[in-house]
Amino acid sequence: TICIERCNLELISANHALMAALSRILSDQGSISRKTVFIVIKIFYAIAEFEDFHQTLSKYRIGALIMSTIDMELRRVDQLAEDIMNKGNPIKQTPNRNDNVLFVCFQILLRLSDSKHIMHKMLIKDLHSFLIRALLGTYSKRCLDVTLSLMIRSTAYEEVVCDISV
Repeated sequence: TICIERCNLELISANHALMAALSRILSDQGSISRKTVFIVIKIFYAIAEFEDFHQTLSKYRIGALIMSTIDMELRRVDQLAEDIMNKGNPIKQTPNRNDNVLFVCFQILLRLSDSKHIMHKMLIKDLHSFLIRALLGTYSKRCLDVTLSLMIRSTAYEEVVCDISV
């Protein structure tokens, strides 16, 4: 509830020690609980809702850290699918926890992609491969909607259209 009001978000984003600690949690997520990571990305999602704070998020490399989080979640889903297939059980549904993390992460990237400069940086870091992997997975409608929205926005760049068509 602290992240609902803009004045609280201004305080959070202006606090260097807090922003550095939150971004460090994402960079060390291998040793941090998934629940803590999810709470942190929800804080960054609240901040990303306001375009005024995008520069602050960029300063702390939040876009890159979110893309690393997406990569880790997609790997977890792939590993889960492989484990289930090795046991002979078909996959019925992706765990809700992975879907929530992916949904919030893609929402953050969608908000940050309002800036052409930030979108270009995400594309250089291979955003479209994450989007394609997510589209090929079994996720909820809301996760697919935000993934498709980000994919549509990214196709404004010629190099993405060429990579996707191959």
